[in-house]
Order: sequence, then structure tokens, then C-alpha cells
Amino acid sequence: MLYGLLEKRVSILNKLGGISRAATHKAEWGAILTDEARNSIMSEGLYIQIKEAEAALIHKEPPRSPNALKILSYHKASIVYYDRAYADKVKGTFSFAFEDFRKLNGLLLADDKLYPGMRRANFIFSDGTNTPDFVDIPLFLDMYADYVREKVENYRNGLLNIKDFLTFIANQICYFESVCPMEEGNSRVGRILTNYILIACGLPAVSIKGEEDDIMAFSAAVKEFREQMGFTLSIPQSYHNIPAKLHDIKTEKMSGMFAELLSDSLDMYISAILVKDNGYVLRPLSDIKTGLSILNLKKLAERGNFIAVKKGREWYTHEDFDLRTDKLRI
Repeated sequence: MLYGLLEKRVSILNKLGGISRAATHKAEWGAILTDEARNSIMSEGLYIQIKEAEAALIHKEPPRSPNALKILSYHKASIVYYDRAYADKVKGTFSFAFEDFRKLNGLLLADDKLYPGMRRANFIFSDGTNTPDFVDIPLFLDMYADYVREKVENYRNGLLNIKDFLTFIANQICYFESVCPMEEGNSRVGRILTNYILIACGLPAVSIKGEEDDIMAFSAAVKEFREQMGFTLSIPQSYHNIPAKLHDIKTEKMSGMFAELLSDSLDMYISAILVKDNGYVLRPLSDIKTGLSILNLKKLAERGNFIAVKKGREWYTHEDFDLRTDKLRI
């Protein structure tokens, strides 16, 4: 059901003209990019209030804390590559290349004064699996790039439905996390890479949540991927099986997570456009008149039947945003 509702959202997005270039000063992007940058440092065990993050990114106020500086650093690095991703979307290309892994990592680590690039010791993950030998990292990243280019082209040509596309999105980030090519900043690079792919495919960026429960769920999903990969990532004689494995693996935990994240981002983007360009006014769910109880309305919103944005504990939407009807004015 969720994937069918996602297809409806993508159709609405396309009718509205598709995505624009990512920028925090744009109504459709401000909340998405702020949430993404904030969660990027939350996942590292740091905390910053939403208002302070908005002050630094949207209102361009001087950062008031070290954590605000970190958010700004992440955002600056991400926007360089989101601009390129948008250019790829417009041109129908995919220009992310091998040298960009180190360049992106360097942008992310510049303010931390850490050495960027592909240099690390081998280590063991908490589930007991090994990272691939460092000497083989170029091979692993070449296979990653080939896999991504193929799937991006297939999605653009209508050969992947949204469910299969999100399976690919889940597999690629799990693969990158499992290869772990950098000494520092792997997760940040992986998040920006994932959003690069989404933007290049005409979809808004997503925000991988940084709360403790979300981090644990993300780690469990990566573990599920590694379990399906088995020894393929650790024994050189099996490396030739990686491309086939990437096409066959179904990471249900991660793809389900991204389905919800993409639904949230699409709602934020679409709602902002409908308010800005189509005259809609969002109201709390409790003010929506549909003949249903507030409890039933909340269930519908949580299931994705309404295009709705959650602020604090309250959902904001409009009667016309009910995807079970055809009332939306576009």
C-alpha cells in the first residue's frame, strides 16, 4: 500500500513541475535540507535544536555553537554535490566519478582538519564481519559506481517501479556502509551519495534520522544486508559475485525505512509548493473536516493516505490532500 501511495506522490510532484535546484532559501527545500544536516550530526551523538539549525542554514545567522558549525560544514559539502546532481537530472547524465569519493570526503572533513580520502586500517564490525581489504577498495567502488549508473538509467527509463528503485537505494547505501572505504566520514559520504542519486532521479533528498532508536534500526538493516552478502565481501575469490548479489538482495528493513523517509520528504516538498503556488493553507489535522474522528484521521495520516507534514506532535494538512480522493488542485 505504501509503495502505491508513493507512486501517487511522485506523479503529483511531476505534475507540479518536478524538483527544483536544492537551496535552503526555497520554501520547498528549506525544511528538508535543515532536517538532513541536523540529523547528520545527531547520528554522531551531538545535539542541536531545530531553531538553531534553521538560524544557521535558512536565516544565514553566524553559528552560535560548535554543533552549528558542524551542521554548516555538512550543508556546504552536500550542496556542492546536490547542485551537480540537479545538473545530472536536467541533462539526463550521472557524473559522479571515482575521484569524487575522496573530493566529497575532503569537503566534509575540511573543518575537522582530518586527512580525507581512502586510507584506513581493516577492522571488524560489531556483528563480527570484516571490512574488505583496503587494497581492494578501488575495485569495490568501481562496482558500486557501475551498479548505481545502471539502476539510475533504468529508473529514468521507466524500467524500475518505486519499490524496486527503493530496494536499489537500500542496497547501495548498505553496500557503501559495508565497504567502509574512508578512514573518517563514511556515513556522511553515504548519506550525501544517496541523496545525490535521489536528486539526479528527480526526487527530493531524504533525512536519515539521527535519534538513538533510528541509528539502531539503520545498523540492523545494514547487518541484514551483510548477512545476505555472506562471505562475498571478504574473500577475494568471491568478489566477481558482487554485481549479481547486489541485483538479487532484498533488504526489506532498509528499503522499508527509505519508503517512509521518501514519503516524508515528498510531503514536505509537495506541501510547500502547493502552499506557495496553489493557494493552499495547511491546518492542524484536528481542524480538518472530513466526517471522520481525529483518531481515524491520525491513522490515515500515519499510513500515508494524506499528504501531511508533522510539526512536533501535530500533523498539518488540507482536506484536498487526501490521496483517496481526486480533489487536489494542480
